[in-house]
Amino acid sequence: MMHANMMRGLVDRPARPFAGPVLAAILAFAVTCGACPPGARAQPVETAEPSVSMPIFIDPNRVFEKPSNIPATITFLTSLDFPPFNFLTPEGRLSGFHVDLAREICEELKVRCQMRIVAFDRIVRSLVDGKGDAAIAGLAENARTRRRLRFTVPYLRMAGRFAASKSKPAPFARQPPDGAWISVVNGSAHAAFLSHYFPNLKQAGFDDPAEARNALKDGAVSLHFGDALSLSFWLQSDDAQDCCAFEGGAYFDRTYFGRGLSIAMPEEATILRATLNYALQRVVATGKFSELYLRYFPISFY
Repeated sequence: MMHANMMRGLVDRPARPFAGPVLAAILAFAVTCGACPPGARAQPVETAEPSVSMPIFIDPNRVFEKPSNIPATITFLTSLDFPPFNFLTPEGRLSGFHVDLAREICEELKVRCQMRIVAFDRIVRSLVDGKGDAAIAGLAENARTRRRLRFTVPYLRMAGRFAASKSKPAPFARQPPDGAWISVVNGSAHAAFLSHYFPNLKQAGFDDPAEARNALKDGAVSLHFGDALSLSFWLQSDDAQDCCAFEGGAYFDRTYFGRGLSIAMPEEATILRATLNYALQRVVATGKFSELYLRYFPISFY
């Protein structure tokens, strides 16, 4: 399940309630080694191989200065209910894209990493109270969180995408044909995006995300438009029954879909922010970020 408040109005699957209090366990890594512009751009990213391609949001050639006073240990806060970003394996091991990304960051910096598991709705308070140095858990960067926290550059951006039935494909090169019926979730950022950029499309609104996707599966609409990340999971699920596939490219817009996924930290953590920005840029430049992405998202949501 996804965090419903990860990016407001973005992810259309509700969060699974977190059971129990903050876990006290700290999980240590064995680390011993000594961009899309803001604003509205309703243009898809063309991808010749959607299953293996991804855009890079941190310029590998951008220069981030490496701070001289890097901490010896970085404690990351994360939660358990955000697969495939962070979750427990059946063996009880903390795993996921975020966990491995934190590991790569610490290997790049040659420092020790620790992961502290915290209920998602307590992450901001835990950071402010000094219970961790940074949070890598899908915390949204918005006006509210920026009042108390700092964020790194985004390492992933959220996108909107169309899906079409495999049996009745509706191929299009740049945008869907005028008058096409599109299922969307009522009141979602994706419905608003379509209304703004594609007013000639006909929207079939549903209150429940599953109903909106099933309308496509059942042939009631020509296309579905929604959160690309959620759709990538649904397309691979038993519920989808291999009915559908992505159609066209990915659409990015900060106004509707948010700034993306970043690492959060307390407001005063200026040096740590510079340190993590440097490490993220290095992880991208060395190709390790792409390896992680393709490991956890074999069907790219871009």
